[in-house]
Amino acid sequence: MPPPMPLSQILPRLRHAAHKAIPVVGTMLLAVGALALLSKAMVVDLGSFVLAALLPLVVARLPHARSAAEQVRDCGVVMATAVVAVELPPFIAGQPLPGSAALVACAVGSKWLRGRNRTLGITAAGAGLAVRLALISLVAPGRDHAASGALVAIGLVALVFLCQAGSRRLRKLDAPPRAAAAPSVPRATRTVQRRSGTLQMLLAFSASCLLGRWLFGMHWNWAALSAFLVLTGPLNRAEVLNKGLQRLVGAAAGTVAAAALAGPFGAGSRPTLLALLAVVVVSIALRGVAYAGWVAGITAALSLLYSYEGQDAGALLGIRLMALATGALLAIGAGWFVWPVRPVREPDAG
Repeated sequence: MPPPMPLSQILPRLRHAAHKAIPVVGTMLLAVGALALLSKAMVVDLGSFVLAALLPLVVARLPHARSAAEQVRDCGVVMATAVVAVELPPFIAGQPLPGSAALVACAVGSKWLRGRNRTLGITAAGAGLAVRLALISLVAPGRDHAASGALVAIGLVALVFLCQAGSRRLRKLDAPPRAAAAPSVPRATRTVQRRSGTLQMLLAFSASCLLGRWLFGMHWNWAALSAFLVLTGPLNRAEVLNKGLQRLVGAAAGTVAAAALAGPFGAGSRPTLLALLAVVVVSIALRGVAYAGWVAGITAALSLLYSYEGQDAGALLGIRLMALATGALLAIGAGWFVWPVRPVREPDAG
């Protein structure tokens, strides 16, 4: 585990993180608000609301487009993966075996494509979005899937890209100077790293899906999501262990906190949604300061989402903690014992 951050550094980093989070939070609130208005005229499923919350986080971390043509191409790639993202949860619920195979393919593909050329890197981010959305949206298996889900997803992507482009244009004058480019890594080394990470993801994620279904039944998605997120960025043993432990501690704290908060908020109540949004906003601001705090906040938000859908957070506390631990331990085991190599330093999208 890294040493604790000195107190003198916490406030400046917190201010910087909050400043960077403002466009993301604003875009997320706009997307969720637009869906809330749209839901008064048509059926909007849970997956679309989750997509509205996740999209700004993913798009904000994409490489900046140098031209309008590149931005249009990026938007098209994310639109295609967003359609896959909203169609995958009902496919898994209706056809568990082929649906799970498609889910594993998205997880492994997101790892294999990561760090390649720009377009494939954006495709990797979209595949990771599909995995996250599928595993989160499985909270409501069997719910009638809205036929317009794909069109809503395309509209959300367009809205988020427009908001992000406008925000970057407004903030261009305030942008800090770019840091020096990292030393290039030999192509052969990058190939070995990619193969190692892909194999780790294949084994750990597949095992978490299978073992999760066997041990935790319909709550297997917690184990799979935990394994996927731990292996999304790092490759070497120290990084996998550090991220796995932080995710485990943060997720456990968030789950316990959400179980404590579930009492005042009932299923389908508006206060539950307001509390959920407040937790997400604070978590985004905390991401640049404490990764475990970010994980705790997002996990608490997901638990509140499940409470909103009618699940008893207190009754499921134990099984969720065990599922989270199972996924994290499988990921750590793969990172330690399956072809560990030194990774290329790159931003972590987990």
